Amino acid sequence: MRKLIERLTGRSSQTAAPLSTYAAIVAQSRRPEFYARDRAPDTVTGRFSVLAMHLAIVIPWLEARGDKGALAQGVLDQFVADMDSALREIGVGDLAVGKKMRKLAGAYVTLRQAYTRAFAAPGDEQAAAGAEAVRRNIDPDGETDADLAALAGYTMRLRRHLESLDPAAVDRDGPGRLFIDP
Repeated sequence: MRKLIERLTGRSSQTAAPLSTYAAIVAQSRRPEFYARDRAPDTVTGRFSVLAMHLAIVIPWLEARGDKGALAQGVLDQFVADMDSALREIGVGDLAVGKKMRKLAGAYVTLRQAYTRAFAAPGDEQAAAGAEAVRRNIDPDGETDADLAALAGYTMRLRRHLESLDPAAVDRDGPGRLFIDP
C-alpha cells in the first residue's frame, strides 16, 4: 500500500524527511516576531532573507548529521524547487528563471559563508561577526530599521541550540525540534 501511495503522490520516504524539514524551516522563517518585533522587512526580499538566514544556519548542522549530507541535500533540493515555483508564480518567464535562480543560489552561498565565519569567530568577536552577517543578509543597503542586534542574538542562540541537539532526537521528534523561539 505504501508503494502505491508513493507512486500516486510522487513522494517517497526518501523525500518525506527533506520535505518536512524544509516545511519546518519555512514555518520558522515566517514567524511574525521576525517582522513585527525585529522589523525584518515584510517584503518578498525580506522574507527570502529570513528564510536564507535559517537555511544558512540549519543546513551545516544537517550536513554534519552522519548521513553524508543526504538530508541537507534533500532540503536544498526542496528550497530550489520552491524558489523555482515561486518565481514562475510571480510571472518570471521561462528564459529568465535560470538567471534568477543562479542569483538566488549565489545569495544563499554568500550568506552561508558570512554565517559560517561568524560562528567560527573567537568568542569575544562572535557577536560583532554575527551582527555583520545579519546586516549583510537582512539590511545590505542600510535601508531598513531592522533590529540587527536582536536578529544576530537569535542566530547565535539558534546555532548553540542546534549544537546541543542529538540528531536521533530530531529524527524521533520531528524537525520542529530544530528551532527555538525567536
